[in-house]
Amino acid sequence: MKRKLVIDCLAFKYGKAFGYQEYVLNLLDYLYSHRDLILYDEIIIVCIVSQQNYFEKYASKFSIKPYHCNSISKRLMLQTWMPFHLSLNKRDLVLYTANYSSLIKKATNVLVIHDLLFKRKSLFPYKLMRYQRRFYLPLSIMSADKIVAISQFTKTDIEYYYKKLCGNKVVVIYNYFNFKKYPSVIGGVKKEKLFILVCSNAVHKNTITVLKAFNRYCADNGTYDLVLVGALKEGSIACDYYEQLPDAIKKRIVMYDKIGNSLLAELYQKSSAYISASLFEGLGMPIVEAMYFNLPVILSDYPVFHEVSFGKGIYFNPLNEAELAKKMLYVQKNSINVSYKQQVLEMYSEQNTSQMYVDLFNELYNKTK
Repeated sequence: MKRKLVIDCLAFKYGKAFGYQEYVLNLLDYLYSHRDLILYDEIIIVCIVSQQNYFEKYASKFSIKPYHCNSISKRLMLQTWMPFHLSLNKRDLVLYTANYSSLIKKATNVLVIHDLLFKRKSLFPYKLMRYQRRFYLPLSIMSADKIVAISQFTKTDIEYYYKKLCGNKVVVIYNYFNFKKYPSVIGGVKKEKLFILVCSNAVHKNTITVLKAFNRYCADNGTYDLVLVGALKEGSIACDYYEQLPDAIKKRIVMYDKIGNSLLAELYQKSSAYISASLFEGLGMPIVEAMYFNLPVILSDYPVFHEVSFGKGIYFNPLNEAELAKKMLYVQKNSINVSYKQQVLEMYSEQNTSQMYVDLFNELYNKTK
């Protein structure tokens, strides 16, 4: 009987959660390119019908199984029903890529947990979604044979909140970063007096602190401008604050939304430093990207940011905009040259990321012969 590897992509919605989107597609690209290394006889990608076209490029080596799904509750029910529909057994393997698994265990389960943001009530103020996570995540952890955490910080978080449930099942596998998507050389790009931030309207991204700090920085004779990559949602506290800024300050804030990789690469190369005042991350994709472009990184003084920046960032209290403003002035007044690129390429190489999934799959295959 053929043994199946099922990759659950039911949570995938192109353009909705960029970090998760990149994680899924980069992983699938690697598995597709290295199909001959995977011991399972058949690989099945499970997705929702509306997203099927994003997975068709893998159809020559993987089976694509689409399901109709239009809500989170339906997705959670599908995850439980899907192993039965695919006639899975304990010799098969399911990779659950987005924090939850089937409530009834039919196969060997690998659960990927990206973060435990919902444990921070003030940063995740969605009551029903918190209840849903509190119910599903412990059950998913219990049924998992292995749990993949995307950073050491996330592993520590999982083991802190679910120590009795997870035992020694948690392993750290960083996400692969596809830096090949960026042009290797952009002719004529010169450094400019710019800070860059890849922002979001999510509460925990704390864009408001960066805007307040930039206002203070300008008042203290700061000369750099600020580039925001990402929209400020109308009605959000960050947008409201931006709207009441003096026109002279607004003119020094350049905003981009939904830009391509070429322009983003150009903006990284032009900028003099990257800023993040985020209050929580599972990993922090834009920070890694900025370091790939050898930008000094001004980051929240929290453990995950020390981890992702190899302890080489410029750290500040993200609840104190005056402290951030001082760090911005420090960067302006001092010539800071950093060289992170090679370390980034080594840490997030395919061998240290996606290949570790292949090794894990094959390890579990051999255990369940």
